[in-house]
Amino acid sequence: MRKNQVWKIGGFVAAFFFVILFVGSSAHPASALYERKKYLSINSGASDTISQYVTLSIGRPFSATHMRLGNDMESLSSASWIPYKSKVSWTLPFQYGERTVYVQFQKDDRHSYIYEDSIFFREPKESEKNKKYIKINGNDKTTKYLRVRLSITVPPGFTRMRVSNKAEDLLRMGWRNIKRSMDWDLAYGGGNTKTVYLQFQDQFGVEGPVYSDSIDVKFTSNVDLDFQINEGAVQTDSRAVTLTFTDPGGVVGVKVNNSNDFKDLEFVPIQQDMPWILSEKSGTKTVYVRYQDFQGGEKTTKAQIRYEEPEAYIEARSLIKSPNSHVYFVGFDGKVHPFLSPAIYHSWYSTFEKVRFVSDAKLAEYPVGEPMCARPGSWLLQFGSDPKIYAIEPACRLRPLFSEVEAVLLYGENWGKRILKLSPDERVFYTIITQSVHEAEAGVYDTDHDGVDDEMEKNYGSNPNLKDTDGDKLTDYEEIFIWFTDPVQKDTDFDGVGDADEILSGRLPTGPTNFDTLPDNAVEYPEGSLVNKVNASTSISGVRKQFLILPKYYLPKSIKDSIGKKNTAHPLKEYNGLLIRL
Repeated sequence: MRKNQVWKIGGFVAAFFFVILFVGSSAHPASALYERKKYLSINSGASDTISQYVTLSIGRPFSATHMRLGNDMESLSSASWIPYKSKVSWTLPFQYGERTVYVQFQKDDRHSYIYEDSIFFREPKESEKNKKYIKINGNDKTTKYLRVRLSITVPPGFTRMRVSNKAEDLLRMGWRNIKRSMDWDLAYGGGNTKTVYLQFQDQFGVEGPVYSDSIDVKFTSNVDLDFQINEGAVQTDSRAVTLTFTDPGGVVGVKVNNSNDFKDLEFVPIQQDMPWILSEKSGTKTVYVRYQDFQGGEKTTKAQIRYEEPEAYIEARSLIKSPNSHVYFVGFDGKVHPFLSPAIYHSWYSTFEKVRFVSDAKLAEYPVGEPMCARPGSWLLQFGSDPKIYAIEPACRLRPLFSEVEAVLLYGENWGKRILKLSPDERVFYTIITQSVHEAEAGVYDTDHDGVDDEMEKNYGSNPNLKDTDGDKLTDYEEIFIWFTDPVQKDTDFDGVGDADEILSGRLPTGPTNFDTLPDNAVEYPEGSLVNKVNASTSISGVRKQFLILPKYYLPKSIKDSIGKKNTAHPLKEYNGLLIRL
């Protein structure tokens, strides 16, 4: 007999009342039921495994608050009590044969029976030895480019990973959240065969073996990069142009400039098409590109185009307005971009001093481009009745906030006052950054698009159709990857305080510990954020945020109050404390 029975010695059931029965008063009245009920399952009841890394599914008798685990009775008796979890990543001893895991539960001063489950840990077959946990560009044997796609298979029980181009560099790499697929830049130099190394880590910090995959890079010999401006056009009346590169195989990165001086520039990954802004004033414009090939060699190339500045030209970055119009921003693309509300305008400018007045006829000479987006870090955006709240990043990109907990940690407990509600129609002017890891072609499914794929949701027992399975105001993503809490238990450490409430009061939700520094990856300011380093309004006193900080931007008083007024498409001006039409 093997699974989930009371500890046996010599074929007999040992009494051991000091561990088997509850310590305290008398034995639990339903102890016979506990003896038969299954409270521990290895790999969902699988009979065998070729990996020492397994997942434990754990039941919860008599509302136990804590538990301890061991690979034998000695390690069990010396193990620390940890808050109860329904799913645990576990490492078996590296020795082939039947392996048994033991669990015991605790509530207050009472201990439960000891329960067990076993699985046969066997040597992998030849076909199983060749299983790839990492693949470069699928099954391709060669590539022309250093930018490749990694497909990753995650062994059961692991929650973090690290990737490197060198095995010796793996130890210096930081652990990142699990991804089933990702773009990756191979190393240049050192031959044409490139190898990528991968390692996993479980929630207890136990590291798995190192996996790898290799691919041969077929670079163009004697790389000679060329490019065109606006597909070889001779002339343009817009400073905004597009650089199109010929076959960039073998090129690692490029530096671009309007002069032949690259001193303070860094190489950036090459793209087939790259947007670029020419220098001001009419004339023949030369764009210089310095590129670096896969062997580290550098060369400079150039292309030219004639720029004719339009007549009566208004400089880019100017603010203009006609008597019957919005305020417009003159873009480098030769178009004018309207501010659709005073709140959007004031996210960029505190006054209207720089607005230049022009006639309706002059304004009509300019084509109208996309409306201006709110300044990154100024407001939080919400569209109509949609409950999602977004932080603003550069290039009109919006990042959804995971939860109210993240919002408080980022912006303080008064974060709700930063929310600017826009019309649902205005959503089309922004790009929403998806949290989903769904990639059906790669076999990765994320039904609720919360950043946790369905397979991992299954491992943790969470619902792949809900972003917050237990309804504790922490998303499943935050619980699994950030706080290491149980996504199916509102109170992971069973201390009577919900996980979210504990975090907001400055205590870790996994035990009786206060924290004064936020855990790694707990929160992340949106790129370009303008919020201040210290949120004085936060309820977590003394917690250091350690974020990327830019100068704080103060939104003018009364601007928020003006948003709900009629005709808000026409900007307002503050005059002696009164808001008047501009």
